[in-house]
Amino acid sequence: MINNTIKLPWYSLRNVVAVDDTALAAFGFTDWPSSNIFSLNDAKMKDVAGILISGYGSDAADEDMTYKLYGRRKMLGPITLLVSGVMTLGTQVCAVDPITGSTLTNTKWVDTITATAGVLSDEVTVLDSGNNRQAILQVDAYGWQDLFLEVDLDGGATTMATFGAIISGVN
Repeated sequence: MINNTIKLPWYSLRNVVAVDDTALAAFGFTDWPSSNIFSLNDAKMKDVAGILISGYGSDAADEDMTYKLYGRRKMLGPITLLVSGVMTLGTQVCAVDPITGSTLTNTKWVDTITATAGVLSDEVTVLDSGNNRQAILQVDAYGWQDLFLEVDLDGGATTMATFGAIISGVN
């Protein structure tokens, strides 16, 4: 689908958080959150065909959290659950914040990602999952305007202390 294409730099999808998001309960246009939104209409991402998402968190290996990636179409309209699942930390240390370059402590890359629900759950690819490196969720971005990654740190089998996510695009 979008393999072997030029990749763009990584950007922050979610700044590091230590508390759960309030779950979206309604899915109309006005229910879109006012913060932590990533626009695919910015010049840096405007023409991407797909997106790559990776995460990192502080805690021990095998700690996990649940995520929901929501999107709105370019013509706006309702909020759509694109994909959801669980992200689990591996043993690969993430010693430096991938966006700011600041030093991180007790932080590891997400090494396992599941995609179990959402309109794109059957169409996503998880790259390098379960190998104690850096797993990447690859999603088709065509037609989407905005993204919101909802984070539930204690929604998995264990609890991750903090979590941050990065995003890149592929042409």
